[in-house]
Amino acid sequence: DARAFMEASAAMSPPGPDVGEVDDGTFPGAGGDLAYRRYVPLGSGDTPLPLVVYFHGGGWVLGSATSDDAFCRDLCNRTGSIVVSCDYRHAPEYRFPAAHDDAWAALCWAAENAADLGGAADRIAVAGWSAGANLAGHVCQRSRDEGGPSVVAQLLVNPVTDPAMTSQSYIDNGEGYILTAGLMRWFMDHYADEADRTDPRIALLQAGDLSGLPPAVV
Repeated sequence: DARAFMEASAAMSPPGPDVGEVDDGTFPGAGGDLAYRRYVPLGSGDTPLPLVVYFHGGGWVLGSATSDDAFCRDLCNRTGSIVVSCDYRHAPEYRFPAAHDDAWAALCWAAENAADLGGAADRIAVAGWSAGANLAGHVCQRSRDEGGPSVVAQLLVNPVTDPAMTSQSYIDNGEGYILTAGLMRWFMDHYADEADRTDPRIALLQAGDLSGLPPAVV
């Protein structure tokens, strides 16, 4: 029901701006093929462009590679970059760390296939919204730690950074908004067991070392 409601709400939202090209495909996720949507900015030529690997929002439960279409279109044109919105497995069917493993697979695939996507392998950024921003932050840490693809920047739009949910903002702003503290707990309960919520893959701020990461816009 929550997924159907999100899809219906998205259908009533204004469409994003026109871009130069949009196409859909699949990439190899950690547990099987997953969908992606690629956006090419207006006026692009044959020169490889910066490449943004994007992860959608939805609490690791809702959404898809196409659910943030308007935002991805805007991001594509504003930055002059190719944006590749990559799906990932969702909870409760697939719990932590499934989405995180799929996000890592998406980054590695995009880096290996940057030229085919029209992008430059040395100009890859990651971006995400909410739970997707958590995934974007995670792949930056993992790439640093494991010598993975070079990421030059990260755009984290209201990212989930600490599943403890005990910060002052949860107290001051936990009610009266569309996204309440209770709804955040509902998402977290679907995705991660209590024992997993201090894992630095999901609790980004609990990482022992936050140095050496790409510059971030939050």
